[in-house]
Amino acid sequence: MGYINSLITKLCTPPTLYPIPTTPLNNILKKSKFKVLRRFIRRFMNVAIKGQLKLELEYIKPEHKKILWVSLNMPQIGDSLMDLSSRVLLKDRKVDLFSKENVCSLFRYDDFFNRLISNEKELVDKRYDLIIIDIFKKKSIAFKSKYLKNNQYVSMGRYYDEGEFNRTLFSFCRMYTLLNIPVSYEEVTENANLMLSLPEKTFDSVDAIEECNKSFITITTGGVHSFRIYNKWKEIVELIIKKYPKINIVLVGSRNGVESALEISNLYPVTDLTDKLTIFETAEVLRRSKLMICADGGLLHLTNSMGTPVIGLFAGGVFPEMRMSGLKNSKGLYSENNVSEISPEEIINEFKKTISNLM
Repeated sequence: MGYINSLITKLCTPPTLYPIPTTPLNNILKKSKFKVLRRFIRRFMNVAIKGQLKLELEYIKPEHKKILWVSLNMPQIGDSLMDLSSRVLLKDRKVDLFSKENVCSLFRYDDFFNRLISNEKELVDKRYDLIIIDIFKKKSIAFKSKYLKNNQYVSMGRYYDEGEFNRTLFSFCRMYTLLNIPVSYEEVTENANLMLSLPEKTFDSVDAIEECNKSFITITTGGVHSFRIYNKWKEIVELIIKKYPKINIVLVGSRNGVESALEISNLYPVTDLTDKLTIFETAEVLRRSKLMICADGGLLHLTNSMGTPVIGLFAGGVFPEMRMSGLKNSKGLYSENNVSEISPEEIINEFKKTISNLM
């Protein structure tokens, strides 16, 4: 029984040199130890049946110059920015990316990925020294065994797939381990940043937006998950305009924020660019912004990749320390059940402290 408990603890612990912010182990095990063990056995057997057990390597070796990174399990913008952030540590190698089309589009102008592939047919006759896969989920192993059956590989997460965790720190910690590079925890946290390259035409298109040539802050409304959709943006905008009348406000976001952004722009003197920009134009607006206020989501990570300070709103199982690494002059606010439980006054108080360092 002691061995089983030890195994379960190991499966629920990130395979990284240093500890990273994660869902507490006790919270994970409350669900079911049997579920964790069953998932491990199922995935282990799948890796074995597909003939991939003996092909896994512990380290990325110096002779692995041509690498294919396969990222299939988290195709959202924010997760992809975090999960693939440690690609910068492979800058002296030739690294191709295989992923969903939307992820490949995100890294279209990347300085680190050599080639972006979203069609399996493009892998025919390609030769790689090494494959990087995310975790031992069925999808990843099925892809590996079908298209890259005999290639040696390393895995970023292996069997670890429990709860929430700081995906950026995980990516860097794990990559340093795979490269067998001895680093301090301080070095890891200093280097663990998101990065996204933009096309030059983006600068010109945003230059054409008059309000983006002034000093401004950004706010994003909308969202996907109800507990991460803030419903008091009108109060926030009203308080900012009342207390800081010289600060310009620009609203950005996607289609799910159009209705609430329109409601705000009809009431207050703000610039509404919601669902009017490409992802790269939005990123450039965020780069120019003095500060972003938003709930946890894709635009928080996009802002992070531009190096712009953030006041982030979090709830549920995702705590600020799981998403706010690498951000300077930034603050995460948390509520247990729903971001809308965070009062406008609390946000404005944090805004006051943050903006004084930026304007």
